[in-house]
Amino acid sequence: MLNRYTVKSRIEGSNPSVSARTSSSSLYNSLNNCSKRSDAGLILRVLEPIWAVKPETARRVRGRMESILDWAKVAANREGENPARWRGHLQKALPARSR
Repeated sequence: MLNRYTVKSRIEGSNPSVSARTSSSSLYNSLNNCSKRSDAGLILRVLEPIWAVKPETARRVRGRMESILDWAKVAANREGENPARWRGHLQKALPARSR
């Protein structure tokens, strides 16, 4: 959903809160569009580049993807397990976060 404020902020980068909302909505739209065909490979493609470098950001992104895909399942837009689930799933594919 682009409106004149998000387009302007993308061009000028003037309002970080609008940019953050725009990137969150972009993530939502991307996951919603591919929610029927998403799998662990797509989730790992998103998370692996930032997992070690920005662990807190990666944790939040994974959590958002998990929430969106859970919603898609409840709304009957996808079937099967949630590929962004941590316990028993991504926990086996990604290294544990250092504390």
